[in-house]
Amino acid sequence: MYHGKERKGTEQEPPQLHSQVARVVRQAASRKATGPDEVPAELFKAGGETVLDRMHRICVAFWETGHWPEDWTFSTLIPLPKKGDLKQCVNYRTIALVSHASKILLRIGGIPTRKGGGQETKSRI
Repeated sequence: MYHGKERKGTEQEPPQLHSQVARVVRQAASRKATGPDEVPAELFKAGGETVLDRMHRICVAFWETGHWPEDWTFSTLIPLPKKGDLKQCVNYRTIALVSHASKILLRIGGIPTRKGGGQETKSRI
């Protein structure tokens, strides 16, 4: 489980609003591969207020404690072939399938993530 710095007793921004969670869920890409939890983005969209309320509670809990849900720390790595001799590792690239719930939390919280070339960026919409 990821344990960030405890945020209690320090100056911090207010936790995310329910409307922010709803916006990120609405904007989640449909028809994308699922992560290790096998939960599609469409389930978050079709879940209505019940799912939004639960995701909001998870986001607020993360914001207050810095504890990332352990199940969301896993990803599925998929090697994709490029051109050339497929017996050589350099002719593959790898993608990571991450759970949609984790992606939603990342987009809401602006958690630093790594994108292409190893440069650190903040995940924001």
